[in-house]
Amino acid sequence: MAPILLWLVMVLCLLISIVKYLMGIILRLSFPKSVIKKDYSYQPAVSVLMPCFNEGKTVYETIESISKSNYPNEKFDVIAQDDCSVDDSYEWMRKAQRDFSNIRIRIGRNAVNSGKARTVCNALHHSTADVIISIDSDCIFHPDAIRELTACFAEPRIGSVGGRVGVRNPNDGVITAIQAVVYYSAFHMYKIPENWTRSICCISGCLFAIRRELLLEIEPAIRARNWFGIPVNQGEDRFLTHQTLLRGYGTYINNDALCWTTVPNTLSVLFKQQLRWRRSIVRDFFYTLRTLPQHV
Repeated sequence: MAPILLWLVMVLCLLISIVKYLMGIILRLSFPKSVIKKDYSYQPAVSVLMPCFNEGKTVYETIESISKSNYPNEKFDVIAQDDCSVDDSYEWMRKAQRDFSNIRIRIGRNAVNSGKARTVCNALHHSTADVIISIDSDCIFHPDAIRELTACFAEPRIGSVGGRVGVRNPNDGVITAIQAVVYYSAFHMYKIPENWTRSICCISGCLFAIRRELLLEIEPAIRARNWFGIPVNQGEDRFLTHQTLLRGYGTYINNDALCWTTVPNTLSVLFKQQLRWRRSIVRDFFYTLRTLPQHV
């Protein structure tokens, strides 16, 4: 009985994916202008929160790419928070602070290793900006990324906005090349039906923008997250997206807000990454069941 049930679940997941891709293609071809109304004159204060753990020189490259943003320098800052790295990440942060003086960069360190979600919360309390952009510390950002994300918040009921994530190292081998195709199709087709209803289920943590007052409201739930009493440090992007929707706000992916991330180039690292992501989905599923009346 169990193997049959497992096969049924797998077939159902496959069918759902096929339907979503087909819907994405149909919507893309039939309604090419059915996108969010962006207002580029809306330029709120922005804080880019960059949690970091053992990223080395990559954090310097990430901050360098942000320093080239086509957004008024006086209206955004970077808050880099080190999560007790045991390598030279903190030194690279300090070097970036010295080298990119055209923007305001603040750096800090956690007292104890806390995980990405809680590190973002720690960095949040150093910001007074209207919009918070949480990022991964190994990404390279397009100069228009901040401008594109903030333009979407002109729509009052949008709570969180994500960007399109590309692959930074597609030429490392077959594994990274396949992931580049998967990433591309996911953003250009798979997420279109969710964009249509302003209900993206998971905005990537690589480039996640949210209204500050909304993040402050969600923060206690982030810090209290646990799995049978064990604190949860992964899957904060899915959890944040879910909490945004539960509070009646819309979620959206702006494909014109671009960043590029380094993806796993070996099967073992890829498997570990996918396992983390699947654990996040399972936790989110059980959270939905536990709070079902709220969803209804």
